[in-house]
Amino acid sequence: MAGTAITTTADDNRIMVRIDMASVDSAACDELAAAVRSELALRARDVVIDCTRIKFLPSLAIGALVALRREVCEGSHELILAGLCDHIRKALLLSHLDKVFPMIDGSPSVVAPLPAA
Repeated sequence: MAGTAITTTADDNRIMVRIDMASVDSAACDELAAAVRSELALRARDVVIDCTRIKFLPSLAIGALVALRREVCEGSHELILAGLCDHIRKALLLSHLDKVFPMIDGSPSVVAPLPAA
C-alpha cells in the first residue's frame, strides 16, 4: 500500500512498513494500522516497522503500536521496530516496552530472512 507517508511491501515472510515522517500523528497511526491490517488480511506474517526517519513518537503512536502488536501476535507473529533513534529507544526501555517489542538497530534490511510459515 502506498500512502502519503507510509508504504508497505510484503513477501512470503514479512511485511515491511516504512514511515516517512519525523513525528507520527493521529492520521499516520490510522494509516499505519490500515496498511498493516490490509496486508495481514492477505496472510499473517511478521511485521517490521522502519523507524529510521522518526524523531518523535508521541504516546498516542506508542499506544497504536501496542494495539497493532496485539493483532499481529494473534497470528503467532512479531511486530519488530527497526532503526529507532537513541532517545526513542531509551524512552521505550524506560517504560519497559523493550519487553513488548523486539528492537533492532539500523535499517530493517539487516533483519535476516525468516523461514516461510
